[in-house]
Amino acid sequence: MMRIVLGIRQGSPLSLAVLGSQYANMAVIDGHLYGFSSSDRTFRCLDIRSGELRWKMEGEFGRAAPFVAAEGRFIMLTEPGHLACVEINPQEARLASSTPEPLLRGPCYASPALSRGRLYLRDEEKLVCLDLRMGPGNRARTSANAQRRSRDAENSLNENRRTSGN
Repeated sequence: MMRIVLGIRQGSPLSLAVLGSQYANMAVIDGHLYGFSSSDRTFRCLDIRSGELRWKMEGEFGRAAPFVAAEGRFIMLTEPGHLACVEINPQEARLASSTPEPLLRGPCYASPALSRGRLYLRDEEKLVCLDLRMGPGNRARTSANAQRRSRDAENSLNENRRTSGN
């Protein structure tokens, strides 16, 4: 079990009985600690000062689901290989979305990595990159870029034909 050491005074109500994270990371955001309890396989939120359990969420996480925080949500890769998003909210546990089928073959223990809008996930055999930047604005830019590249390629081909005499 991971021992939590956050400069809490001896006798503090925050204990491993409330949150014993064995396989996954934890996050402290705005005075609240988020993480998994491997004893009952729930995702939890605790008040860091009082140690009070604010909520716990049950799900098909497995023993844990390593996560990253981004834009008000935790992006989790569950042990069985599903991708899930949980809203960062100390008042209530709310699953924003989850993949109906696993993206990877479990067991998945590696933390997701997020860089420049790309989410990297892996299991013991495969690495997957998901582009999270795709949206109406990005599609328009991507489409415009593809059209420009197509036009440039056509112009280049026409120029080659002119210079080669074909």
